[in-house]
Amino acid sequence: MAEDLQKNEFAALFPSVEAAHQFQQRQHDCSGALPTSQLPLKEETSAVPSKNEQLSSYCKETEISCLLEYLLLCTSHDVSINSWHACVKLPDSALSVDSTDTLLFERLMLEQPYSLAGPNSTHPNRTTHWGSVNAEAVVEVQVLFYLFEVYERCSCARKKIKSSKGSLDNYLSCVEELEEHVIVNFHTAIHEPDIYVGQNVHEQLKKLLQEKLTESEVFDELVVRYVTRAEAEGSNLPEVFSQILDEVKTSLKDSELMAVDWLAVRRLAQYCIRPSLATILLTVPAPGALWTGPQVAGAAYEATALGCLLAISALPASPLQPSAFFVDAARLTRQEVNAVNSSISSTQAIVNERTFEIFSALLKNKATRHMVMKWLEGCVASNLGRAGLWHVAGEGSLTATQYASDGFMINLGAVLARLAHKFTEGVVVMGEGGNLASQHAIMKVDPSYCVSGKSQAAGERIPGSYPASLDTLTPLIPPAEGDKAHPPLPQQYTFVTACFFFAHAALNLGMAVTVSRLERVQRDLNRLHQENRALDRSADPTLRTLIRDRVSLLTSSYLTLRAALLPQSCSPHTTHLLAATAHWLVQIAQLPLSPWDSCPRLSVPVQTPIPETADQDPVPHKDSWLQFIPEMLVDNIARLATLYRMLNADDNTPLFDLPVNKHYITFIISFMGSSSRIKNPYLRAQLAQTLEVLLLGEPLSSASDLTRTSRFASQLPAIWQQLVEQHPLAEHLVPSVVRVFVSIEMTGQNVAFEDKFKYRGPMYEILKQLWQVPEQRAVLVGLAVEALENMESTKPPLMLRFINLLINDNIFLLDEGLTYMAQLREMTLAKERGDWTALAPAARQEKEQMLMQTGMMARFHNVLARRTSSTLLMLTEEHELASLLCHRTMVERVAHMLNFFLDHLVGPKQRQLKVRDAEQYEFQPGVMVAIICRMYCNLTQLPLFPAAVIADGRSYSPKLLQQARSVLHRIGEYTVAEHMAAVEERVAAVACTQQEEEDLTAAAPAHFLDPILSVLMRDPVKLPSSEVVVERSTIARHLLSDQSDPFNRQPLTMDQVIPDVVLAKEIHEWIESKTAELRRERKENEALATQTNDGSDNLVKETPDDMFTVTKKQSRCEQSLSGPEISSEPSVSGPETSREAADAPTPPQEER
Repeated sequence: MAEDLQKNEFAALFPSVEAAHQFQQRQHDCSGALPTSQLPLKEETSAVPSKNEQLSSYCKETEISCLLEYLLLCTSHDVSINSWHACVKLPDSALSVDSTDTLLFERLMLEQPYSLAGPNSTHPNRTTHWGSVNAEAVVEVQVLFYLFEVYERCSCARKKIKSSKGSLDNYLSCVEELEEHVIVNFHTAIHEPDIYVGQNVHEQLKKLLQEKLTESEVFDELVVRYVTRAEAEGSNLPEVFSQILDEVKTSLKDSELMAVDWLAVRRLAQYCIRPSLATILLTVPAPGALWTGPQVAGAAYEATALGCLLAISALPASPLQPSAFFVDAARLTRQEVNAVNSSISSTQAIVNERTFEIFSALLKNKATRHMVMKWLEGCVASNLGRAGLWHVAGEGSLTATQYASDGFMINLGAVLARLAHKFTEGVVVMGEGGNLASQHAIMKVDPSYCVSGKSQAAGERIPGSYPASLDTLTPLIPPAEGDKAHPPLPQQYTFVTACFFFAHAALNLGMAVTVSRLERVQRDLNRLHQENRALDRSADPTLRTLIRDRVSLLTSSYLTLRAALLPQSCSPHTTHLLAATAHWLVQIAQLPLSPWDSCPRLSVPVQTPIPETADQDPVPHKDSWLQFIPEMLVDNIARLATLYRMLNADDNTPLFDLPVNKHYITFIISFMGSSSRIKNPYLRAQLAQTLEVLLLGEPLSSASDLTRTSRFASQLPAIWQQLVEQHPLAEHLVPSVVRVFVSIEMTGQNVAFEDKFKYRGPMYEILKQLWQVPEQRAVLVGLAVEALENMESTKPPLMLRFINLLINDNIFLLDEGLTYMAQLREMTLAKERGDWTALAPAARQEKEQMLMQTGMMARFHNVLARRTSSTLLMLTEEHELASLLCHRTMVERVAHMLNFFLDHLVGPKQRQLKVRDAEQYEFQPGVMVAIICRMYCNLTQLPLFPAAVIADGRSYSPKLLQQARSVLHRIGEYTVAEHMAAVEERVAAVACTQQEEEDLTAAAPAHFLDPILSVLMRDPVKLPSSEVVVERSTIARHLLSDQSDPFNRQPLTMDQVIPDVVLAKEIHEWIESKTAELRRERKENEALATQTNDGSDNLVKETPDDMFTVTKKQSRCEQSLSGPEISSEPSVSGPETSREAADAPTPPQEER
């Protein structure tokens, strides 16, 4: 019998074979005692089940009862079927599948279930066939705890049933039905707590959430099913869920990057599963809670639980707070700094990964997507003020409570850039196996999005539109005055469009603002280092300590900002977004306004030539999409495309990211030189800075050494071959650089006076590098040829404008550098004489501060002057460019400029520039003398230049070039000195002819002289409005910078001037007759001198003392320029700045 039972599959439902045998025996006894009336009729004998069938049916019913006893811990028998654990007896209810709802409700209504529990209720935990039973669970009083435990046992039984190989569908349906009853009663208990007398249901829920949320998968499942039912029945979730979220928020707010409360992060993630929970998660505090303004402050979004997660960063909550990292930064080694950076980067990546998962889950659910987008819209709109200059420059001291922190915005940008990666990476992998559809997914971004809010009627909104006040941002090309054009709007915006612009907004408000802070900290550090070096040994020790402590604090801040920016600056999500944006901007610049749905999704070839102005653009201004695109997108490319290279100069990986860099190059060439595509010259100048790093691998323009080359010089040729030489727009690269150089100073496009020199520095370096490429040099030469052919055109040629501004910059920078060096000499001499000793401490400190400030200004101007002069020298190496410099409209200014500054560098006035530690101020007079002399050598080959040198009566003298040769010998420039000897000969030969010109000018009638420069006119022209007659070259040079009549300020162009043919003929006839007369007089004087001067040789010999004196003077001059006394920068510029020579000549005037 035992063997038969062992073969029976239902025997497994009993604890042992013996128990199954006892059960079989009882059934047998009972079957023999059945009354006759219960026996089936004879004719129905075939339908009567056999004993085995009866046994099987009974066993199933019993097992289901056993299962229910296990699940509910209740029974309707005196003794539970499963004797392994006790149960609460419910005598009035039958233990069956049909009565589970009643059994469950009755059990819940018991106020003292322990009074009905069996004798095993105090036994320790037992394990049954279905699972383990906690003895305390039998007498559980708290309603929600009991329901959770029932659901937990149901989950255990469900897993066993599903994992069983047999057919147990009846058991599964029983468990699932009971689970549904648990959910119903769980919902009823929470929303109708008065049913259960003496129980605080909400407090039970709070305790359960605190103990079990994310700690128990079963409880998480129960909560989700409860919330789903509450949503279906329209019930509001209890306040307990908000209280739990507040606890999560507090935990996250107190978390640090290296000590994150990951339990709180997991619990936060539970709130994104259902819409009602997401509503609690995305609720923002009302105005007034954090800010007294009428609108919700940006900081309010950081005060939410989701905001607290985003705010976890290496950066402090406020720029005014000290950093928790890089303490005592001055003592840290490079290895220690790199270790901290690595730790910050890895931990931040984990945090951002969890945050991305939360946002991704919220966006995948259609019911919560709108709430997330509204949250992002409000967050961006309320934080737009973070990009304001007063916020960045003020270090947030006045706005710390109004806007979100740097860490919050950086992390938000990282998350949004990753969300956008699905439609941005395709552009980068184009041609490298990328899917064609993904390559052009970026073209789904609708350029009308930012102005959709302005274009919509009040109270109406296009589906998918979340404008976030982006229409208040400055567009790339402002609409024409009085133009209220609106772009064609779609029926609905896609998530791709909204995500694209939100990602850019977050990057601009996060990374770009933080980069500005980093640059400011770096400037402050450099200033402090200079101040520390400037202190002499007698300085107050307290002052040294203060400076040292301040340096340590700023270094810690700098390293922390750098560490926070490093991971995002090299993230493929960020770089691919920027590269895709560059591609997208190039595309939409070529497409006229039309419904975006009808625009091509495939990329179109880049149009050439690149338009310089709106008149040249094939897409008219009024039909351009660019008037609706904020500058923010280009600003992000300019600031962030090369950020990683700036932060980590040792890593050359970005140099070889050619798929990304090609998009940058195409965009920069297409936009940098075109005012019809970017109106703001400051923004285009920033693109030049980006271009410098892309092409050279590092910002060489920031180095004071002109001979310095890129540390990646050996790798650059291969990169340039693909980025420049093989680029389809290569021939437009040089014109683009020249155009943006010119646009910085064009009327109506001026930038800050000092800033323009900073922006032009990278352009000098780019041109210097492009000069080494024959094809690019040929483009520059071509521009010069075009300029020579159109010198008197209505619109001055591009290269002529460039040369004119380059000369202006050179004059200004050299003159300012000389002025500051003279001031430094006076101040240091006064200090050394002890003139400051008698001053009050405050006055003495003010003098020290002024000396320091003057030194910094001298350094700034000296470096830029040297770089500008070097660029001019480079241009003189090609004949066509030198011819442009020596054109009659330019040659006098160039010659006078070189004479003036060479005189100050090698003449007697150079003593005014002698200071100690000239290298500290980047004052390198030897370098400047060599540069200027090389320009003399190159330009003297052209016929007009020697005459212009001699015509300068202010600075030129026959001794000037001799003094220059002497200095060249002393500084070792022997080759240049030999060439200067040839220059002297050439100039001397022209001197005789020039004397005739001077004699003519002196004898000329007044109406033959130019009223502006007082030179003898050769080509007189009459100005139409003022009717004044001037020299053609004079008015042509004036109109380069000011298109107006200099005598009445009326508009004027070169095609409007009227040649005065009659006066020209009269002047030419007079010149011929006067020249013949002067030559006759000269011959007569020479003959008379020959007859009377028979002792001229003795006269020279009679003046040896004079010659000796001159020799000694020259010797002293040469000695003053040798060794440490040699100055390399220009000198003081005349009576306005020189205190030692009241009659000193003024520098050449800038032509603006």
